[in-house]
Amino acid sequence: MLKLLSLEYKKFRKNSVVSVLALFYIILTPTLILVAKEIFKSAQGMPVPLANFFEFPTVWDYMGYIGNWLTSFFLGFMVIYMITSEVASKTMRQSIINGLSRKEYFLGKLYTIIAMSAAATLIYAISTVLVGMWHTDGYDFELIVDNNWAMSRFFLMCMGYMTFAMLISLTMRRSGLAIFFYLVYVMILEVVIRYTQVWLWPHESMKWWPLNIIEDLMPNPFLKTGDTFLSDEYGFSMLMSYNWAIIGSIIYILVFIGFSWRSLNKRDI
Repeated sequence: MLKLLSLEYKKFRKNSVVSVLALFYIILTPTLILVAKEIFKSAQGMPVPLANFFEFPTVWDYMGYIGNWLTSFFLGFMVIYMITSEVASKTMRQSIINGLSRKEYFLGKLYTIIAMSAAATLIYAISTVLVGMWHTDGYDFELIVDNNWAMSRFFLMCMGYMTFAMLISLTMRRSGLAIFFYLVYVMILEVVIRYTQVWLWPHESMKWWPLNIIEDLMPNPFLKTGDTFLSDEYGFSMLMSYNWAIIGSIIYILVFIGFSWRSLNKRDI
């Protein structure tokens, strides 16, 4: 594992695209909520008190939702670039010709995704604790860790987005096409499909689309406020419970990994 991670690190440690994406992620994770603080100060009719954004335990939810967007964009694109750039430059083929098996190549990417998910979760945890400690009076350890397994959910969320990006990359292999499809699916296509289903056939199954389950690991906290009204209208909650989101995400992550391996193993390099 360490050997494969070392190979991946050597490939991309001086890559400017990877470095810029990683830098933006590291900088924006702790600072974006503080920028939002200044914007929200002037907002009228806030649905929740401003302090809820920054105090324990609810700061875990708001920081998680910010991380949801940052992960889907920066880390998802990073995975796509790391794979499709190797296809375009023939590095994938050369690695396998030089003695790396397809399984080792695939595991190198998977281990990298796991390492990136762990690093992103660590950044999220440190940022959230620092922001919460700064804004919460009289905090204690019990209050800090009162987060409904937020770090575990965040790790799974990162794994979900990045394994989905890996699947698209190994299936499409062209960076422009892969990035376009990833962006359209994450931001537009699945949302349109789900709400079309709600309009035509209101049923709980609309929550089981893959990216919705992954997103519901760290959902928009504002949706929790209005979910009661939507539940009364449709007869079911629009948000997955955390337990079901965790179970569903694990299933989809395994599916993404399985189909990614199949794509790499069956196609010419």
